[in-house]
Amino acid sequence: MLPSDAIFAWPSGGTRLRLAESVESFAENMKRAGNNSPVLLALDGTRAELPAAIASRLDALAAGGRSLFACDREDRERFISAAKRKFDVEVLRWALVRSRLGQGAGSNRNAIALATAGSPTVSTDDDLLCLPAVSPTSEFPQIDGSAQHAENTASASPWENRYFSSEEAITKFPRAVEIDVEGEYRRIFARSVEEGLDIAVACAGSYGDSGYGVARGTLCLEGGARAALISGGYENLRLSRFMTRLSPRECVGDGSYIMGMQLAFAGTSFLPPFIPTSREEDSLFGFAFRVLHPGSRMAYPTFGFLHRPCGFQAVDRAVPDGDFRRMRTASIRRRPTRAV
Repeated sequence: MLPSDAIFAWPSGGTRLRLAESVESFAENMKRAGNNSPVLLALDGTRAELPAAIASRLDALAAGGRSLFACDREDRERFISAAKRKFDVEVLRWALVRSRLGQGAGSNRNAIALATAGSPTVSTDDDLLCLPAVSPTSEFPQIDGSAQHAENTASASPWENRYFSSEEAITKFPRAVEIDVEGEYRRIFARSVEEGLDIAVACAGSYGDSGYGVARGTLCLEGGARAALISGGYENLRLSRFMTRLSPRECVGDGSYIMGMQLAFAGTSFLPPFIPTSREEDSLFGFAFRVLHPGSRMAYPTFGFLHRPCGFQAVDRAVPDGDFRRMRTASIRRRPTRAV
């Protein structure tokens, strides 16, 4: 049984060495703030199969007093076996157990949603580091505690997307800040009560590697972000993987756009499942959440974190982008007939 306090969770294949570094960086932030929130790892395999270089560092965290839990393949198989009298086993296994090429992080995200149901949860990708920063034009921290209430469209976000030629160049752009990560999310969700906004999900920004396999995002830039791209040398930046997604002001909107590098859930709303196939499961989740909860709001804080993958992600590039989309469509078509 997981504690009812806020939970920091990582959906991970369990093979990236950056996982330990990511967990350590956020655990250090919690330690400085005096938060003893537990860590949950949702793994493709089992905790015993973690590489020694990862396992030893996680064991050191646990030895230092940080509660650490795993929701791995064995745990999910036990859950499926126990639930088979009430639920379709094929549906549960499709949603919770990663088993084939082209299947993304959706199964691990679903496992986190089940394991943490009813608790405030911060879900962080295993290549995101707790080096918080804000846009140079950000109003963070806002002296009066106020924030802009932005109505976002279904496809837009309040972030200013800017591209850079290298990681060295990008890390000089944002303004580093010291924040209590858990405290910031608690403050945001408290606004649901104080202002009647029904904020259920918060989506942090990022800087560093874009996470895109291609640079199509440069084609839809507007305003200052587009001007920065042109003035910075379009030919040099149009294929760059280095970008910032940071909002100058904290925004609350009724759109559906999210990116899953770090998502915080208030633990007060029923969550739709993540499609356990290919990429962009976070975008599909955003649309599904909006359909289920049309009156709720999503929050976009001013801060973001450093996204630093360990080289290129093989699952992202072993199959062309168009083939990924076809694989995802085919998997959805082949889903169990009673899958939601």
